[in-house]
Amino acid sequence: MVDFLYQNILLVVLIVISGGMLLWPLVTGGRKQKEVDSAGATEMINHDNAQVIDVRTEADFKAGHIAGSVNLPATVIHHHLSELDKKRPVLLVSSDGNTSMPGSLLKGMGFTVSTLKGGIKGWKAEDLPLVR
Repeated sequence: MVDFLYQNILLVVLIVISGGMLLWPLVTGGRKQKEVDSAGATEMINHDNAQVIDVRTEADFKAGHIAGSVNLPATVIHHHLSELDKKRPVLLVSSDGNTSMPGSLLKGMGFTVSTLKGGIKGWKAEDLPLVR
């Protein structure tokens, strides 16, 4: 085993560095994405050409969603990364504002990610429009 490590020292170093890079966001707290309120979300949509990704279930999405949003449930978003534009900011929308898993994934893939504070519940509480 020791001989293998000495003979493949570059491979071992590469594995250690890669592992460290994967763990870095956990250590630095970089997993959290920026939260924006409804005014900030509207600004992102209207002026920054944000991609609005609704990570709720298909049934919840059909019951009412923000105009122009795309439904990519949190459980399948990883299958649709190639459909997203890294040059445009992403606004994640959930039921209540908790988008840590898809947000971390997108951020780790190089996207600029924000979360709608309070999710759809917060949007509705401010009496903002939803489409069906």
